[in-house]
Amino acid sequence: MRLLFCTTDGAGAFNGINAWLLDFLPALTAAGHQPLVLLFCWSPPRECHTYPLLLERGIEVRTVYPRLYTEAAVRRCLKEARGFKPDVFLASHVLPALLALPALRAAGIPGVSILHNDDEEYLAKASLAADATVAVSQSLLRLIPADGRIARFIPYGVSPSPRVAQAPLPDGPLRLVYHGRVANTQKRIVDMAAALARLCRARPRVHADLYGSGPDEDLLRAQLARDDADGRVRFLGSRSAGEIKNLLPDYHASVLLSDFEGLPVSVLESMSAGLVPVCLRTASGLPQLLRDGENGFLLADRDQDLDRAVSRLLASPEEWNRMARSARETIHRDFFSDSCARRWCDLLEEIPAPLAAPAVRALPPPLPALAAEDARHPGLPRAVWRWLRFGPPAAPLPW
Repeated sequence: MRLLFCTTDGAGAFNGINAWLLDFLPALTAAGHQPLVLLFCWSPPRECHTYPLLLERGIEVRTVYPRLYTEAAVRRCLKEARGFKPDVFLASHVLPALLALPALRAAGIPGVSILHNDDEEYLAKASLAADATVAVSQSLLRLIPADGRIARFIPYGVSPSPRVAQAPLPDGPLRLVYHGRVANTQKRIVDMAAALARLCRARPRVHADLYGSGPDEDLLRAQLARDDADGRVRFLGSRSAGEIKNLLPDYHASVLLSDFEGLPVSVLESMSAGLVPVCLRTASGLPQLLRDGENGFLLADRDQDLDRAVSRLLASPEEWNRMARSARETIHRDFFSDSCARRWCDLLEEIPAPLAAPAVRALPPPLPALAAEDARHPGLPRAVWRWLRFGPPAAPLPW
């Protein structure tokens, strides 16, 4: 099948969705499919994080840069679909691609959306029409409308780790790691840094490193300038997906203290490398993945429960060995790229070609929860006034 897959990218675009694609798209290719990626960039393509990594894996990519008004971005989706003629258009979470699905359906091309999370943004995106919607965790299925579309749970998949972590020595350091977006919204990165510093000050054997990039790097650096437990909590910046996979086996446990998650790829990657995940309990994803005390820890808070989990790992290398082995087995059994790609292949074969329908001429009204992504054209007179008053806009004028 010819598959047109949409995603976003930019400088420092350190996120689980694109990390998943780096394994998923080659797995689809190996299964006989032909994927093309339409990449909506907020940085020049040469500065993007994921763009060169997709090319390295032999995936064809077309970029959309600079940012377009929503109407023009939807037209770009339709243009690429007319040229590539996909059997299925995978809009994923990209708003212009989701808004293009009704017009593509009228042209005989079925469309798929993906629910990666359960916040207000994804609640709004779940309401947009699609022929099929995939939820990356079982609990996200509840967000998919019962409007006749196909609804499936298919988790992310990760590739096997090149190395496996070794147990901490009885008197040696216990090394914790976080890798992901550096953001206060959802990830609570500043609170995590404070909790890790408190933990490391109380337990001299504990060290913690944070990797990633995102909008709140300055806040994270400021927090660590106030307290980094005498240098035992470090922010080491962004790394490529390959570098992260090589670094993870040098640690013993991965920490994630987010307010909400869909199914965190960072935790899947850590478990594949044999790390013990230490995660705050969320409504979606993590309770399906982790069994508290068996293959990781599900915390009730960022204080006492975090202390309890780390104390158990410090006290007993045997406990670490048991949980690390169970974490690896969980990934091997349910979350490898090849097995998850097979479930996608089954779904793609199941989606029927849409029946003929009238052409779609207008976009639906903007949804408040998607205002940050939905840059509608203000009309020609106002666009010209803005250009004269403020200079060239972030999104080009329609001519």
